[in-house]
Amino acid sequence: MNRKKSKLGATANVKYAAAMAGMKVLPIPALIATINSLIGVLQERGFEIRDWDNKSRYLYRISMIGGKTYAMLPHCTDPPEPEVKEATNGRSN
Repeated sequence: MNRKKSKLGATANVKYAAAMAGMKVLPIPALIATINSLIGVLQERGFEIRDWDNKSRYLYRISMIGGKTYAMLPHCTDPPEPEVKEATNGRSN
């Protein structure tokens, strides 16, 4: 039984090493796109990556601007609600 477990562990290690080798040769913009895709998947599952210092803020995207990488976090927790304007039909009350 222990041999079987060790073989499965070795196979997983080889797959992990191969995946990491592939990731290490990707250009930085491709890595950022991959990270953004993973963030999107986490958000779809209801999981948010929170800011350690300000727990009300959460990571929603990584961007590369001018060759530097930035974490994009909103300033507020909830998106603004759209304004609902009532139709007046040309009359004033």
